[in-house]
Amino acid sequence: MAKITKAEMPALAEQIVKCLGGKENVARINHCATRLRVNPVDMEKVDKDGLKRLHGVIGIDSSKAELQIIVGAIIEDLYLEVEKITGNGGGAVADDVPFWKKRPSEIFSNFLLLMAGCLSPVIPALIAPSRFWPWFWPASCCTRTGWLVRTAPSPTTSVCRSCVPLIMAP
Repeated sequence: MAKITKAEMPALAEQIVKCLGGKENVARINHCATRLRVNPVDMEKVDKDGLKRLHGVIGIDSSKAELQIIVGAIIEDLYLEVEKITGNGGGAVADDVPFWKKRPSEIFSNFLLLMAGCLSPVIPALIAPSRFWPWFWPASCCTRTGWLVRTAPSPTTSVCRSCVPLIMAP
């Protein structure tokens, strides 16, 4: 797929709004990293096949109330253009149900999604030390028990002695 330029962005936004059934059919728009998220007033007015055929649209994904138009890295510029046309952006799609009226399972599910989003970038840093532990463990055992004693410690032993406490620190 060819790259969309900034000059082509307004035309693409016009075509997307036309396929969505016009600006009157767009209740709310939002975006994530690669998708334009649209809440249409009437999903029946949306031309999904037309959206799929547009140059610059990678694909679409829809649910009962939301349509996600997958466009890739051009989303920031495209979102601003669609927002200019429709006049109803506004960031996150608001819930109509207040927090205190939600079911406990829904609140817990939202909490887990929040934690997953916060912790997913940290997971590689948590896993990496466990990958190296099998290499340092034998040297650590040998040096601590006295089986590996040298008058002048080798560079490998010095590294193992200094790294093992860092890796296994509580």
